[in-house]
Amino acid sequence: MSLEKEIQESLPKHAKFYVKNGMHGLGCFASRFIRKGERIMVFKGPLITYAQTKTKEHKDHYFQIGPKSFQGKAPLRRRPVNHSCNPNAGIIGSETLIAIRNIKKGEEITFDYSTTMYNDSVILRCNCGSRQCRHIIKEFRYLPEKTQLKYMKIGVVPKWLRLRLKSGLRHDSL
Repeated sequence: MSLEKEIQESLPKHAKFYVKNGMHGLGCFASRFIRKGERIMVFKGPLITYAQTKTKEHKDHYFQIGPKSFQGKAPLRRRPVNHSCNPNAGIIGSETLIAIRNIKKGEEITFDYSTTMYNDSVILRCNCGSRQCRHIIKEFRYLPEKTQLKYMKIGVVPKWLRLRLKSGLRHDSL
């Protein structure tokens, strides 16, 4: 059975998205119209350390949820939500993905990975294809100021990251 089919079969019947192969590999696509502000999904996975993010099991399948905390992938429940520099969704709290604009049925659901990054050692190439594409995905502080302010205004920058930025603290050893 393909990973796409395994993930799809693990989703609840009322899921607001389905998983399929898209332009950038597996992605989540809206199964119906999703209104701005509507909850799309809640990410679940084990809490892992920075060192564990480098293991084969979690490499490329985690996101930062605190200064030194990361959420790893959950077996068969991985939600392949891709990055976009012009996303239609964002994470509130540490694990809830919401629509930050209306999302049409069939549209790929994406969020800006930079909104959960506070780790200089991670730099990813971006091929999102949007007109706003930055070509590189790095931590939040490297985003253009206008983009940072937009994300803060709509509430998709985690509190722990806002506090780090406000206090001027830099990276301690992970």
